[in-house]
Amino acid sequence: MSRSGRRSGENSYEKAVEELNSFAVVPQLVLFNPEGVFWESNSGADVVPYPEVPGILSALRFKGVRIGVVAHTQQPYLTSTALSRLTHESFSPMISYGQEAEIVNALQEARRQTGINFADILYFDEKIAFTRAANNLGMTSHRLRGGLTLKHFEKGLQAFLDHHFDDRGF
Repeated sequence: MSRSGRRSGENSYEKAVEELNSFAVVPQLVLFNPEGVFWESNSGADVVPYPEVPGILSALRFKGVRIGVVAHTQQPYLTSTALSRLTHESFSPMISYGQEAEIVNALQEARRQTGINFADILYFDEKIAFTRAANNLGMTSHRLRGGLTLKHFEKGLQAFLDHHFDDRGF
């Protein structure tokens, strides 16, 4: 990695930690569909993460937030390999599904595996149908284009906070 790439990753980590610290409530679990969020869609085996992704993931782990993956993929092994190269850590839950119609089942399985209520989960995806499915289950979701950035991260956290307080009557 280039020297400027390292600085960008470190900078995104520090900014993401600051962002998390600025919110009164943060999700217990953040789920991602990695294609289009962590790296470009249809990248195959040679994925290159978007620059701010490693720092954001590290900040979530540092703050004790669980991180999971619900991957829409026909090649779960390639996704798993790419994820392990991205962070050198495991994701829990890590659920793969092949058909788009299976998104609701996959999200329900993530909830079942973790025991975390839908209201305490934040989900990031590039596909509007998937973010709507997550919202319909009671999750907060954030649709993004062009990869996970600090700006998208902040918007997702803000949506989670708004949803959290709306549901609880504050």
